[in-house]
Amino acid sequence: MTDGQKMPQATGLNLTGKLLIATPMIENDSIFHGSLVYVIEHDSGGAAGIIVNKPAKTKVSSLLSELDLEDRTPGHRFGKAKMFFGGPVLPNNVLIIHETWRQLGGIKARTIASSWTIEKLREICANECQEKVIVAIGYSGWGAGQLENEIGSNSWLHVDADPEILFDTKPDQRLPQAAAKLGFNLESLSHHVGQG
Repeated sequence: MTDGQKMPQATGLNLTGKLLIATPMIENDSIFHGSLVYVIEHDSGGAAGIIVNKPAKTKVSSLLSELDLEDRTPGHRFGKAKMFFGGPVLPNNVLIIHETWRQLGGIKARTIASSWTIEKLREICANECQEKVIVAIGYSGWGAGQLENEIGSNSWLHVDADPEILFDTKPDQRLPQAAAKLGFNLESLSHHVGQG
């Protein structure tokens, strides 16, 4: 930003369904350093989302075993997938982000949906759907006005969520791909964010 320019105000934003890109303003020791977050819900009461680029060591099969669910997907591909660290809030809870297909004006469009229910896991395990899925443990939460303040202090950038980034891109490439949608790479951002 040049001298005299002010940071645009983040009030009135609704970031539901967006991706948050962590900038270098977030310190290295923060859970959110280098994170890409899919925002599930954002309103005047706060925001919730899950980190989608940090796989956990745990595989989905361990969760299925705990829930006594049988993986009937071809080659047990669902159970072999890694779970993701979604964030520090309710670390024993499971959240699912999955692709859906909807008719929009006569065109079949790929969209993103989320679920907190075990029923969705059962449906996937029974191979009743061919949807691509991210299973996360825990989620990321912000109180009223907190996310807006962090955006105002250059901690986060945001961009429309893209099913291709979430479901077709390797986890370690999701953050740079999201940044590329804004027309920059993260390395160049690290030299410019916070400079006036």
